[in-house]
Amino acid sequence: NVLELRGEVFMPVAEFNRINDQRQDEGLKLLVNPRNATAGTLKQLDPRIVARRRLRFIVHGRGLIEPDRFQTHSALVDAAGNWGLATNPLSQTCRSIGEVWDFIESFQQKRNELGYATDGLVVKVDRYDLAVTLGHTSKSPRWCIAYKYAAEQARTLLHRISWHTGKSGTVTPVAELEPVFLAGTTVRRANLHNIDEIDRKDLRPDDTVVVEKAGQIIPQVVGVVAEKRTAGSRQVTAPQKCPACGQPVSRQDGEVALRCINPQCRGQIRQRLIWFTGRGQLEIDGLGEKVVNQLVDAELCQSFADLYRLKDQRERLLKLRGMGPKKVDSLLAAIEASKKRGLARVLSALGIRFVGTRAAQVLADHFNDIDALAAATDDELAEINEVGPITVASIQQFFGASAGRATIDGLKAVGVQMARSGPGPAAPTSKTPLSGKTVVITGTFATMDRVALTDRLTRMGARITSSVSKKTDLMLVGDAPGSKLDKATKLGIQTWDEQRLLERLGRLQQRPADTP
Repeated sequence: NVLELRGEVFMPVAEFNRINDQRQDEGLKLLVNPRNATAGTLKQLDPRIVARRRLRFIVHGRGLIEPDRFQTHSALVDAAGNWGLATNPLSQTCRSIGEVWDFIESFQQKRNELGYATDGLVVKVDRYDLAVTLGHTSKSPRWCIAYKYAAEQARTLLHRISWHTGKSGTVTPVAELEPVFLAGTTVRRANLHNIDEIDRKDLRPDDTVVVEKAGQIIPQVVGVVAEKRTAGSRQVTAPQKCPACGQPVSRQDGEVALRCINPQCRGQIRQRLIWFTGRGQLEIDGLGEKVVNQLVDAELCQSFADLYRLKDQRERLLKLRGMGPKKVDSLLAAIEASKKRGLARVLSALGIRFVGTRAAQVLADHFNDIDALAAATDDELAEINEVGPITVASIQQFFGASAGRATIDGLKAVGVQMARSGPGPAAPTSKTPLSGKTVVITGTFATMDRVALTDRLTRMGARITSSVSKKTDLMLVGDAPGSKLDKATKLGIQTWDEQRLLERLGRLQQRPADTP
């Protein structure tokens, strides 16, 4: 028998206040809000700290249930409550859309008086058979919907608009705001996206603006309080030079983004290094944004290859803020280990436009090494499934540029492995039951991320694709699988949920290839 119940962990407001009172007495930095405090608590390695923070859990969903005797969601929640598990006593079963709307309006009056923070509620179809019939779209289920109440707004002063250069050279405007407390955090900045967005909202320095958080998380400037605008205010113009390196910026036809075209731009170097070392790319532990900034400022690192030369700069590393002997040795070991991540990870880490994690894996599956990819013609690239003309042009532009070739030569010189036969997402050394199988992954998985799962299956010989067809052998189905599951069902394709996937992965690694 299997019973998997899902829900949410949260921190009650009273507990949040208690912890902050205690931290204030101890002279420690205060927690910002219950949501962030909960996420941070769950990441703690010391279970005693987690226990002291008295987090709560409520059941609001289901996973795998075998045998399944529940026909409705409300019956499952009632059963969970009878078993002594926490459920939300405010949940209500409605018999019409009118009752649903009445509940939404009545809950709005109650939500600010609850012992926990919430920005809305979820409306679900109660009967599981109807939920199955309704199915999913490509991104979300059709049998439930989240209703969000109007975002909390605040007025504040827009001091100025600053411009920042990203890893691909995109120059992005940012609103520098008078700090204002909004939806649990103090907001000081908001992304303005591009000059067209600034013009559309007619944003000007020293304006009083309305700010809210999209989804209660991302700060955004909604608009200007026109009656408070001072005389003599001036419209914002797009910069002609990169704020990071001072070289000219350009705007291509059909694009709204401004771009710095200097490949040696320090602003781009910072962002590219942060991307290169991050999760899903080369994943170098201990090399986060703050450390990267220190390395660039100290002129220890101006390229990807420079990372691998840091082993010769140990004494200079020890002089950086917060870098003791143990931390330096750990960092250098992590950098050395990243040389063996494999071709797919390197391609994803290079920051080639339109080549993300999935496209990098597709290319790595097709070419033996980085040289074969660099030598590929437009026609050869265009023949690869899932690689479109825009991606082809971007790949050719990267490998055709002197900066791109220098980047690859530099990585080769320091010993970074860029061949499909290397460790990482490469061809398996022996045949497995998944060898040659075409597998589609859809939805999210609780026990592993998609990058790790793709790497693991590829090492077992599976060919991972993003589209469902008659050639698909297997579909792995996580939460919110989308319309791909509907198509796979119609085609009669075998599917595994997460529980079965974990069971089979264990068995596949123990059985010989010809075992059914």
